[in-house]
Amino acid sequence: TSFILDRYEEGLIDVTMGAGSGTITINSSADTVFYTRIGRVVHIQGRLEVSSVSSPSGEFTIIGLPYAAHDPGGDAANIIAGIYFENASSSIANNIIGIIADGSTTMAIRISGSTSAGATLADKVDADTNILISGWYHTQAYES
Repeated sequence: TSFILDRYEEGLIDVTMGAGSGTITINSSADTVFYTRIGRVVHIQGRLEVSSVSSPSGEFTIIGLPYAAHDPGGDAANIIAGIYFENASSSIANNIIGIIADGSTTMAIRISGSTSAGATLADKVDADTNILISGWYHTQAYES
């Protein structure tokens, strides 16, 4: 049997940033993520700039991805391939990873290498921090 490509889409989407507490404000001229969806695979890429912060701590998130993630195991196994920080408030010793929970359009960004779910990162974000992301995740196979 042949495979039929049932979905192809390209677009831009504006995202926001969040913190467990405090605020992280994104620069409105650098808040766009490019995406391509082929079937159920969504590739995202963007360069995001922080314009201001107010005592951020806890979980750092990028909110508003174009499609909800799908992971039948329900264990947030959708991991973004590359995240790069420029101008962080302090050194980041370990790898930075992005995790998208099942059914979510929010990516939690954490520092890997801990013995638990990963260390939170919001306190490393500062005014003028730039976040470069590129990677992919899966969405529902037949989502409209």
